[in-house]
Amino acid sequence: MKILKLSYDYSKSIPVYGNSEQKIDILKLKCQNNGDSCNTYQFTLQNHWGTHIDCPAHFFTNQKSITDYNDNFWHIENVQLIDASINVDNLITSTKILKELKSTTELLFIKTGFCYKREQKEYALENPGLDPDMAKTLRRDFPRLKIIGIDSISASSFLNRPIGRIAHQEYLDENKHGHPILLLEDVNLQKISESSNILEVIISPLFIEGLDSAPVTVWLKEKND
Repeated sequence: MKILKLSYDYSKSIPVYGNSEQKIDILKLKCQNNGDSCNTYQFTLQNHWGTHIDCPAHFFTNQKSITDYNDNFWHIENVQLIDASINVDNLITSTKILKELKSTTELLFIKTGFCYKREQKEYALENPGLDPDMAKTLRRDFPRLKIIGIDSISASSFLNRPIGRIAHQEYLDENKHGHPILLLEDVNLQKISESSNILEVIISPLFIEGLDSAPVTVWLKEKND
């Protein structure tokens, strides 16, 4: 067996949705070279930068935030990856997903191949997004599905932001179509494929009270061939 990290490291060159000029601010508070007893840093980042998960509170007041889920929620054994194509509206097509998705799947990774473009400008400006029309079917017909992870900087296509907002609402609203499906964004899927023998995934968020969503570290256990 082997363990794979599917979340990206943080750095000052991290891609930001829409190619915003805002970046991680790292400040060295203590430095041994300056006579301090130790080295200490302070960093500032937005909670939707890098690999992160969107909770219902991202779009809805008084719905679940990152600290409202129990510990077992973040340990997932029924994991599936599906390769997906992108349509003319820069949305991930649903035909193959709805055809191949298993009824037991709790975490669905959707691989568009955009993860291979993360170092390019188009990753932040031309990212594919989720089709909001797929949300109702997934929430109704696949009640065990609780998280969708995508290799795109956001579930909202930057070229189709109004549709992207609707997509977030359709997947996250606790009062629609049954249970919400959380959105795991900016996931590194380069290391796995549809043929990977995935045993389990552990998602480890940064638990901060009051945050709608949070950065996460994603660990995957895979059985060697």
